[in-house]
Amino acid sequence: MGILDKLKISKEETDKKVETKPVVKKTKTTDKVKTVPKTVLAKKVKDSRLYNRVLVKPLVTEKSASQEGVNKYSFIVSVKANKGEIKRSVFEAYGVKPINVRTMNVEGKKKRYGKYQGSRNAYKKAIVTMPKGKSINIHEGV
Repeated sequence: MGILDKLKISKEETDKKVETKPVVKKTKTTDKVKTVPKTVLAKKVKDSRLYNRVLVKPLVTEKSASQEGVNKYSFIVSVKANKGEIKRSVFEAYGVKPINVRTMNVEGKKKRYGKYQGSRNAYKKAIVTMPKGKSINIHEGV
């Protein structure tokens, strides 16, 4: 048994937690109650901070500023994010659960610089609808 195997075993032992709870096991022939130790893996609580990966930045334009009057906020989000992740990340970041999320993929514009042709980056835009009476402040750091 090598040193690495000992480390592996000790790490597994620290992850497991042994609890003794009365587990009722009745058989048809006898009505005995046995207490069996139940091993439960300790849950590792991870600090996900989903909104750091999903929400890139709030979209601050004239149109998005006018939509804030009807509780609709615009964000630039990760291209791989889906609507459920966007909804959860807005709730984690601002503490308000959104009603609806609409997403759209915005293609980068083609631009020319002299004889060279290039394009801007494509991105994903999300429009989040908040419930009536609830608002968030996305202009804090702007």
